[in-house]
Amino acid sequence: LFLFSSNPIAGAGSVFATNGNKDKNAAPLNQSFVLNTNAAGAGKFQVVLLHEPSNKNATSINAAGGETDLDATFPVLIQ
Repeated sequence: LFLFSSNPIAGAGSVFATNGNKDKNAAPLNQSFVLNTNAAGAGKFQVVLLHEPSNKNATSINAAGGETDLDATFPVLIQ
């Protein structure tokens, strides 16, 4: 399960992922998604890949459980 986080959460410099793909049981996978931006500004975008999450419908990284396989944070500059 891929989950995403933006810092800031909203407003200038924030980004958010929508329309993530689902598995055969309609549970989120988020291997593909649409990235949306807000107003111009700077921020960070975190991508986390979780192995065997205990809550596949979680919308936050902390609520999903499981083991972290990947945790990468990217700088964001929206102009």
